Amino acid sequence: MKETELVQGRFSTLRNFNIGNKIVLVKAFSCPQPIADAEKNILRQCAESEGAKNIVKIYDAFPAKGVTMILEYCEEGNLNQYVSKRLFMKKPPNAADCRSLMTDIASGLQFLHNIDIIHANLLPENILVTSYSKPVYKIGGFGSAARRKARRNNRRVEEHGGLDATEDSCFLPPEGALDKKSDIFSLGAVTYALWSPQFVNDKLVAYYGGRHLAKMAGQIDLRHITDQRLRDIINEALKGDIFGRPTAEQPIADAEKNILRQCAESEGAKNIVKIYDAFPAKGVTMILEYCEEGNLNQYVSKRLFMKKPPNAADCRSLMTDIASGLQFLHNIDIIHANLLPENILVTSYSKPVYKIGGFGSAARRKARRNNRRVEEHGGLDATEDSCFLPPEGALDKKSDIFSLGAVTYALWSPQFVNDKLVAYYGGRHLAKMAGQIDLRHITDQRLRDIINEALKGDIFGRPTAEQVILALLDLDPTLSN
Repeated sequence: MKETELVQGRFSTLRNFNIGNKIVLVKAFSCPQPIADAEKNILRQCAESEGAKNIVKIYDAFPAKGVTMILEYCEEGNLNQYVSKRLFMKKPPNAADCRSLMTDIASGLQFLHNIDIIHANLLPENILVTSYSKPVYKIGGFGSAARRKARRNNRRVEEHGGLDATEDSCFLPPEGALDKKSDIFSLGAVTYALWSPQFVNDKLVAYYGGRHLAKMAGQIDLRHITDQRLRDIINEALKGDIFGRPTAEQPIADAEKNILRQCAESEGAKNIVKIYDAFPAKGVTMILEYCEEGNLNQYVSKRLFMKKPPNAADCRSLMTDIASGLQFLHNIDIIHANLLPENILVTSYSKPVYKIGGFGSAARRKARRNNRRVEEHGGLDATEDSCFLPPEGALDKKSDIFSLGAVTYALWSPQFVNDKLVAYYGGRHLAKMAGQIDLRHITDQRLRDIINEALKGDIFGRPTAEQVILALLDLDPTLSN
């Protein structure tokens, strides 16, 4: 076991250990016991849930000169360190980085707020960065976190870790860290700091004309942020009025609502899930079309249980329906960006009909400005199941085509992990195969060719949605019915 000291903090010492092939982070607290216990208890609660993917994982905790915890090791360090490294490499953060940060941290906050925990100290040093195919941002540093309990005598009671959130007040809202939406202000301030990085004593700061954002009462000119939707989300998060700020899930929900409404107005969107209404209720509530067979994971699981596994006709039908939905979306410059089995819904008439849902990751491509393409993004990055993502990430319309090929491949030879279909080839993600996949087990040669073309590692070699449809109709003209 090899040990390396990383940093001496105000209330803890961090070291990384090599245990076999695994690196872990050991955090030894030098603070009052209630602070350490509060962080330990919150992290343990998060570790028990699949929904806490953007919270740093705890593996163990034991008493040793106070409390010592064994945590997930995030190799890029905290946000200060990660941004400093990016600037040194002359690769400053861009709009995509800001969206990714805001999405990941909002996802973590959504989980925390749903179990009535306020982080209360969302600073760059409490955001950890790890890399897979792309950076993933996670929340740590829970010494200030407050757990909201039931009201007593009409007064809300807090169980608090004890560490006041004063470490860097330029990220704190005007009201202090008193409410879930106080965390949203801090998230807006961190994202603002990421867009135009300034450092003081090796720490990112969030100043506007030399003043803290909290003192601006929301009157901040963000015209330098060219991504309009991102600018709007940051502005909303930084509102001086706490009640005017969005919840953690609201930006994602708004993006999905707007896309679904646009689709609902067109007859050509028959393979997009219909929206009937939307209204504000604990964020955003939408009334959608009910697809009685559930999502693709559920539908295939049911078929296997009934000993009626999917066949070539099912694969052709799925590919035609979803390519039809993608053709509609791509024609109005929308990239789905997260085409997983759980985002494909199945309804039955005389035969199964497959429809696209789950638009939290969708990016709306706008006209170019100064020869640079501008995106309006829902904010949710497509990291939920990377085995369906292309090697380039979800950046282009043809990225959706790769995902469609991967889903069809998974449908042909269904494998499940945690009740979800997966698309593995010899234990590896399809994206890592660079199109070198042996599909001889797919006996329908033309279908095999179409899947192979969709899964090409070269994005320019993949077909468009329209070309996929034409190839499938050439194979089976009845698919047009």
